[in-house]
Amino acid sequence: MKTIGEIIKEKRLAKGWTTYRLGKEIGVNHATILGWEKMRSFPNALYLVDLADVFECTLDELCGRDPTKIVTKESNYERYKKHFT
Repeated sequence: MKTIGEIIKEKRLAKGWTTYRLGKEIGVNHATILGWEKMRSFPNALYLVDLADVFECTLDELCGRDPTKIVTKESNYERYKKHFT
C-alpha cells in the first residue's frame, strides 16, 4: 500500500508540477510539500481537501484506501439490540 506521501508525489508529477507549483495551488510553501512527500509531516484535514480538489480525486483515493475493501461496520445498536429485545 502506498503512503500518502507517495500518492501526493505521484499525483503532483502526473500533473507535471513542481513542489513550488503545488504549494502555490494550495497555499503552502514547497518545503511543506516535500515534508509530506517524505512523510516527515502529514497534511491536516483542510489541506487534504485542497489536495483532493487540485488532484481531482477523492479523499479515500488520496489516502490510499481501496474502495473495494471498504466495509461498513455494524452499528453498536444493531450489534447489541438482540440482547435487549
